Amino acid sequence: MAQGSPATVASPNGVGNAAPTESVSNAVAILKAVGHPLRFQIVDLLARRPARSVSELCDALDTKQPIISQQLSILRRGQVVHGRRNGNRVLYSLKSHRVGEIVRVLTEPNGRSNGHADWPSLRSDTPQ
Repeated sequence: MAQGSPATVASPNGVGNAAPTESVSNAVAILKAVGHPLRFQIVDLLARRPARSVSELCDALDTKQPIISQQLSILRRGQVVHGRRNGNRVLYSLKSHRVGEIVRVLTEPNGRSNGHADWPSLRSDTPQ
């Protein structure tokens, strides 16, 4: 690469402008896919008990089937979940248990409920 090209020049804060690695790009895609409250809840449910059908997710989240199916489609495209046909149903599970671990860390830091004293609130209506 030529000296001074955008991929090698460091910004004033010392962070380079290099293109992200494949693993960084994959991580960002997963975070984008999970970055919606309903999809986050779906991932949380699948982390707690894998192999759930759309109807089970609808019941657990009190949400209509087309909405759950749309959110599952986004999670599939983001490589977060996969479906396995079981008779006339499709059972959804996380592609990696690590995504479930991330969700648990964000919702239950140190294995406790959201009341942990030194953990910032994730609610947008709570002042930081």
